[in-house]
Amino acid sequence: INYYERKQREVHHQISELRLHQTNKVTAFGGDGVLRLLREIERHHKAFSMPPIGPIGAHVTLVNGDTWAPAVERAIGKMLNAFIVTNSEDACALRKCAREARYNFFPIVIQRFSRPRLIIPNHSLPQTSHPTTLSVLHSDNPTIYNVLVDVCKAERQVLVKDYNMGRAVAFDQRIPNMLESNTFSLYYLAKPAISCVKQSHPDVVAPKDMYKKRFSRGSVQTVLPINKNLKIGRLRGSFGDQVKEFESHVSNIQQDIDQCKSRKTELEKKVQDFNRKLDNKKKRRLDVEREFMAKRMKLQDMQKSHAVDASLLPESTTNELLQEISDGKMVIKKKEALLETLKDRINEAEEKARTLKLSFEDLGESTKGEVEAFQKAEEELTEIEKEIHNAEANKLHYENIMNNKVLPQIKEAEAKYLELEKDRKESYKKASVICPESDIEALGDRDETTTEQLDAKLKRLNQRLMHESQQYSESIDDLRMLHQEKERRILRKLHTYKAFRERLDNILVVLSEHAVSKKETNGKMIVLLGKEALEALGFAAACQKALDLRWKKFQRNASLLRRELTWQFNGHLGKKGISGHINVSYEEKTLSVEVKMPQDASSAIVRDTRGLSGGERSFSTLCFALALHDMTEAPFRAMDEFDVFMDAVSRKISLDTLVEFALAQGSQWIFITPHDISNVKNGERIKKQQMAAPRS
Repeated sequence: INYYERKQREVHHQISELRLHQTNKVTAFGGDGVLRLLREIERHHKAFSMPPIGPIGAHVTLVNGDTWAPAVERAIGKMLNAFIVTNSEDACALRKCAREARYNFFPIVIQRFSRPRLIIPNHSLPQTSHPTTLSVLHSDNPTIYNVLVDVCKAERQVLVKDYNMGRAVAFDQRIPNMLESNTFSLYYLAKPAISCVKQSHPDVVAPKDMYKKRFSRGSVQTVLPINKNLKIGRLRGSFGDQVKEFESHVSNIQQDIDQCKSRKTELEKKVQDFNRKLDNKKKRRLDVEREFMAKRMKLQDMQKSHAVDASLLPESTTNELLQEISDGKMVIKKKEALLETLKDRINEAEEKARTLKLSFEDLGESTKGEVEAFQKAEEELTEIEKEIHNAEANKLHYENIMNNKVLPQIKEAEAKYLELEKDRKESYKKASVICPESDIEALGDRDETTTEQLDAKLKRLNQRLMHESQQYSESIDDLRMLHQEKERRILRKLHTYKAFRERLDNILVVLSEHAVSKKETNGKMIVLLGKEALEALGFAAACQKALDLRWKKFQRNASLLRRELTWQFNGHLGKKGISGHINVSYEEKTLSVEVKMPQDASSAIVRDTRGLSGGERSFSTLCFALALHDMTEAPFRAMDEFDVFMDAVSRKISLDTLVEFALAQGSQWIFITPHDISNVKNGERIKKQQMAAPRS
């Protein structure tokens, strides 16, 4: 009853919301808060350069009825409650109005109202017959249409009706230009003991539209779960039909409540009957317990009286009992004497029986040989008869098996063998056309390879080909040319090495030829070299010394460059309160970046940039690029989309940092970004140029 009453209250609340939406459609996208915000905007209209547009949901309608309303609302989400302003000053004024109206949780989109309506070419749309979110929506305002395209990506959101179709569209077909697919299906809430039932089940109490979102990024497939707090039906054209549906649903819930209450009344009556029977049983138990206690007391009294009577017996009675005991003992002695006599007779009979048994054994020994031979022959005859009988039964059994099972199976196997042989020959002819047998023999190791192993090997090769194709964008011809170029470079290095080796060998020959004399000193041989040999040794020592000096300078410069790169990187990160470090290993030829965020309470260092958010990763990459720019010189430089995935604060810090760095360097810089650059400070050396939208 509590469950149904709670559902009834929820449905009443939904009915009141729908009736409020009937009065004013704007309340469907923010409730009373959006009405207060609109009144504040009207009161402060002079603070805006152009009146804000919103909420977006109040300015769009569905093209083909209300079929796709839930899926569209799920795809666009909170952007239905968003407001659009033309610049950042209007955005600040709108936030001030929202604070005064006590309505703060809604998105604000900055979009130029003078921008014309976008024209999207067909090759930029998802190549599928299913509708998109943009195709089922209509708006007369071009600014709202542009926001749906630029911010919501509505032209790339595909709508499908069921789970299998959504899975095929999102994961299997790999449709180009598709961002995600939203699946629309029906679920029903049932009684507490049932979690999900079909539409025809008699216990269904409340239908509700729910759906799932699917998208894939590379090899990762994502299915977002159902949002239980989702408000649906806000884009539908008529709220009266929904009110009628919910009212009929309320009446059905009331009927279920009445049925539960009647069941409760019946159960309460049964409980009362059970309690009454229980009271009767308790009363009867008390009566039985009292009767049992009375009998128990009576038994104890009888035991006590019997003990007293036994202690009060007279001595004459005792003498009589003793006389009876002595008489009984005399009778026992007589019986024992009779028992001894019987035992003697039994012993005599056993002695006679043993004598007869010995005589019988002597007789059996004399006839034992003949009896054993007769028994043995009789046993052999019985065994032979059994074997003959078993052999005949086995013969009949195996003949039946041969006729009924083996022969048909042999004939069937022969027919199947002929058919398979025919198929093999045809397949061999087809395979020979596709791939000659000589090519297969050239591969080798094919005798013990099965078709399953070949299929698995082919799949592995295809997977490796796809993986290598994704990793390297160049074609096979380009990679082959690159490989040939690397081989030529290796050959040149080998020729250079051989030339140096020959020169070294020549020096050693010269040293051996110009050795003038030898003498023995303290048991050691000393070689006296000529003038040319000494000059050659001096030249070699000078070369080694120069090489060592250059190597030390190179290592020192490498260490200083590594420190300078870390200092510059950490200095740029510090403008946002972030610290970091760059580890360069010249031996392993690796470079790793470590970033420590200020809000990280665990003081853990992020060593993998994939652990950062999109904005943090973009800002860290920008700081790393600026650190490299500090260490290099160039007449002009360019950066494209350096502020993607950044929030407003990070974007402002990045723009200010880049402009200050460019002015300090003195070289020419070109910054390309799809975001607003109105916040960049003006200057004599700073020029801004706004390009037209690529879709217009």
